[in-house]
Amino acid sequence: MKLTYSTKALLLLGMGGVAACALVACPTFRVISQKVVTDTQTESGTLAAAIRQDDGSLVVARAAMKAKEAGPAPHKLPSGSKELRRVTTRLTPLSVVGTTPDGEPTCSCEPVTLTTSLVDDGQGGRRVVQSALGADIDTATDTPLILDTLGAKPRPWSAGLSYGPTSQEPGAWIARDLGRVRTRLDLIARRGEVEPRISIGWAW
Repeated sequence: MKLTYSTKALLLLGMGGVAACALVACPTFRVISQKVVTDTQTESGTLAAAIRQDDGSLVVARAAMKAKEAGPAPHKLPSGSKELRRVTTRLTPLSVVGTTPDGEPTCSCEPVTLTTSLVDDGQGGRRVVQSALGADIDTATDTPLILDTLGAKPRPWSAGLSYGPTSQEPGAWIARDLGRVRTRLDLIARRGEVEPRISIGWAW
């Protein structure tokens, strides 16, 4: 039986659909494709030294140890909770020197306010930054007990090739996401000339 061009195209599309379904059903392919599409990464828990900043605050040293190595928390945890990371800080309160009404010297320590910030270091990990009001921070250690999965990196650009199976017209395209707006430029080789096509859509 002699197949027409349209019949061949339909057969190729059908075979491609069957192959795509087989790949989607494959667990290994699903894992790989999910990693490629989401581009997620596990938070880095490698050892990192402390950094003293010019304002007196401290980028806390990061300890590379597992939960079993860190041992139990020194305080009671809420029922049903799971400790994700532990920050241990040693402070030296600033003494306030004064005198009593009788002229005797006194030395008292005011309450200390400790502020802690968890930041993305931009290198696949997170760091803890602390500052203290009314005390000097001597040392501090951040222990990530359970590493988190960081969000996907934004990749607004994409490009590729295209081909029309019916018209046999090759082409190329480039796309750029601007927030939720997706723009795309197609260049199609048609009758010896390059025909541009611009598309604008909405991503969800």
